[in-house]
Amino acid sequence: YFQAPEQFAAKLELMADVDRTEPLLYAARRLIFELTGWLAARQAGVRSFDLILQHNTPPNTSLSVCLTNAYRAFALRTHSGSGATQHQFV
Repeated sequence: YFQAPEQFAAKLELMADVDRTEPLLYAARRLIFELTGWLAARQAGVRSFDLILQHNTPPNTSLSVCLTNAYRAFALRTHSGSGATQHQFV
C-alpha cells in the first residue's frame, strides 16, 4: 500500500517572469491542490502553511497562511475589480 511522506514539500517553477497576479494564483492553486491530496492521504489536517515565492534576485517573499481550525480542503478567494471569485479545493 502507499503511505504519503511525513512532510509535504512541493515546488512549481513558472515558465516566465510575471508582473500580474493571475499566474501566481494559478501556481498557488496547483500547489494547494497537491497539499490537499497529501492531507487526504495522511488523513490529516493543517492549521498553517507557508507559500514561499522565490525571485530571480533575493530576497524571497514568504506568505504564511494561518487557519483557525485544522482543514483538509481549502477555498482560495481572490478579489477582482468586478467582484469576488472563489476557487474551491476539495
